[in-house]
Amino acid sequence: MNQVILVGHLAQDIEVKKTASGKSYARFSVAVDDGADRPAQFIRCVAWEKTADNMAAYCKKGSSIVVSGRLVNSSYDDPKLKDVKRFSTDVVVNFVQFVGKKSDQVEENIPE
Repeated sequence: MNQVILVGHLAQDIEVKKTASGKSYARFSVAVDDGADRPAQFIRCVAWEKTADNMAAYCKKGSSIVVSGRLVNSSYDDPKLKDVKRFSTDVVVNFVQFVGKKSDQVEENIPE
């Protein structure tokens, strides 16, 4: 089963963009601290459509957040360096819960 659950803080404000076909999405990082004397891990995530729009409306940098999704690996050729392949791993979000004041909480559960 490919499922990831993250509890942390947004590392930046959410900026919604559109694909060429008009689908909205947001790429962002969640800072996750495991409580030990290690630096926080910054996990890259992507949310789509309604989830991305709600995140942009209700969250800002530093907001506490719970994210659930699946890991997706991808690769691409670096346009600046010939013959160099880059790899990335992102969490594709299917559920998000904003943790904070009761009036600020919103849940999104988008089926895949």
